[in-house]
Amino acid sequence: MDEEYTYADVPRVSIPGKPKPGGYRIQATHTESGESVGNLFCDHSGKVQSIQVEPEHRRKGVATAMWEHAQGLAEQGKVPKPKHSSDRSDQGDAWAKSVGGRRPRRVEFFE
Repeated sequence: MDEEYTYADVPRVSIPGKPKPGGYRIQATHTESGESVGNLFCDHSGKVQSIQVEPEHRRKGVATAMWEHAQGLAEQGKVPKPKHSSDRSDQGDAWAKSVGGRRPRRVEFFE
């Protein structure tokens, strides 16, 4: 049986007067248990700062559903459009590419 999840946009707290307010968070909640199984954090510009899914809920489309939910909110003008960060793990890079992200440019320094 497939597991069911619900997704809710949970705004992060912004402090008025700061030049860069906090951003926003999308939270994935398991429908049956009500437990939080994942979070997508974006900064004030929509750049993904962190995406987390509990290990037992990975590879079930949770991260992708949170990404798509954030895109839907952006289309409604409620949050900035989510953008992939160039600073990501190999696992994060594989996921980002699976939802249309490009490989980040790697910078090498030579002496």
